[in-house]
Amino acid sequence: MKNSNQILSENRNNKVRHILWTGGWDSTFAVVDALVRGDVVQPYYVTDPHRQSRPYELAAIDAITRNLDKVLGAGTRDRLRGMIFFALADISPDPSVALKLEQIRETTPLGSQYDWLMPLAHHMKDRTLELSIEGRSADVTSTAYLLRKDLTQEGYGGRLKPQISRPEFSVYRPVYFPVIHLTKRDMQRIASDEGWLRLMKKTHFCHRPRKSSAPCGKCNPCRIAWQQGMGFRFPLKMRVKLAAKDFLQRRAH
Repeated sequence: MKNSNQILSENRNNKVRHILWTGGWDSTFAVVDALVRGDVVQPYYVTDPHRQSRPYELAAIDAITRNLDKVLGAGTRDRLRGMIFFALADISPDPSVALKLEQIRETTPLGSQYDWLMPLAHHMKDRTLELSIEGRSADVTSTAYLLRKDLTQEGYGGRLKPQISRPEFSVYRPVYFPVIHLTKRDMQRIASDEGWLRLMKKTHFCHRPRKSSAPCGKCNPCRIAWQQGMGFRFPLKMRVKLAAKDFLQRRAH
């Protein structure tokens, strides 16, 4: 298995897609869609020893990888390169990146993951790191909403336009967002139409899964999945509980 230093010293192959793959819905869609299109995919995973969902994410990645040829056809797996792991503790901070993120946070909420995602993207240099952030443009706290006027439209994805509305947005310059113009339901429809929804159903999304691996129903990814109509991803008992909670909240208002 190659490490991060080896991959960063290689000559870039323009046909290779460099995708951060967490085993979740959005990044799995990006990986599988790229493979369906005939691209070679180089996946990356950032290891955090304190991330409770890590074993479940890696198990999902393994299950999806093992089923690629069965679902998409022989030879598909050959175009998926071995995972390259970055240790979270080894991602060096970048003062210029940190300053731009601080300026963005003065007006817009921004998750703490950007404190290591953006330095990692800048560290990749001539390789464009792909971050699979869905297009929740109606959510004022989402990256899609923040950058809604500053992104190109390139199929399902986009990147920063040459001219941007705020100079600090240049922190996103080395990143491509492969699913920024899609919602989770859009991805579900596309995967179903193209015959690979069964791969998507092997993804993991909960940050605090129970010992049984069932989603907690309370963390942010669980809330987003439920709000976007992805109830089929929850066990029946939890779906009933979440639906009852929604009903009571609507009655209270």
